[in-house]
Amino acid sequence: MESSQGEIIGNIREAYRALARGDVEVFLDMCSDDVTLAWGPFKFEGKPCVERWARELLQSFTSIGFVEKSITVKGDEVKHEYFMSTVNQDMSRGVIEAVAGYRLEGGKIRDLKINLHNGYLIVKRERLKIIT
Repeated sequence: MESSQGEIIGNIREAYRALARGDVEVFLDMCSDDVTLAWGPFKFEGKPCVERWARELLQSFTSIGFVEKSITVKGDEVKHEYFMSTVNQDMSRGVIEAVAGYRLEGGKIRDLKINLHNGYLIVKRERLKIIT
């Protein structure tokens, strides 16, 4: 049975909520066994590699969140634009704009390509170094 557009959008949003709360297992349950993930120039093939990516991503930040700009579904393809907000170990905050493209198979994420765009890091003034 084919998923409705509403179900697909709900599933994509739940995958991101799972990542934001550190629930890698729920995120992986939404992926096919032979999932492929491209994160910028890096490519991860199969659930074990995608799991390693997710765990390393979550270990890099004390907090991670997603703010959706738009999400569109055309058949088994999804385009998702969002901002990823982060807090690093030193409490610096960052925001990265991203566009993700998905191809679904059997209601699960089969291919996920995340293009990272402009971002910025917010630091305390005393951490800045003046270069002369």
